[in-house]
Amino acid sequence: MLRSMRFFLKNPVNRYFGLVNAALIGAQIAVLVWKMEPGNAQVFLHYTTYLGVDFVGSAYIMYGIPLGGIFCTILNTAGAWHISKKDMFFAYLITTGTVLINILLLVHAILLIRLNG
Repeated sequence: MLRSMRFFLKNPVNRYFGLVNAALIGAQIAVLVWKMEPGNAQVFLHYTTYLGVDFVGSAYIMYGIPLGGIFCTILNTAGAWHISKKDMFFAYLITTGTVLINILLLVHAILLIRLNG
């Protein structure tokens, strides 16, 4: 089991996407820590063009964005590792999808900061 995980992580594509995911999660955390002060202040958490602001809550809830990115990365990497034993192409698709999800989470964090700024 550990041997197959080692071969999965030695693959340059998987290693590169893992590093990109880690960098994107780090960027999410850095943006939120740099721009938002943690506390119990009320902030806008969701905005739609039809309704405007429709979800307001404490500022610490915004730190759930990088937590969701970490959870998604771990879950999808484990799934890609499991699938890579049978088909490497689908494992690449899962890891690529994880990068796209983390990019969208970073954009979401930036837009929430602009909304509350």
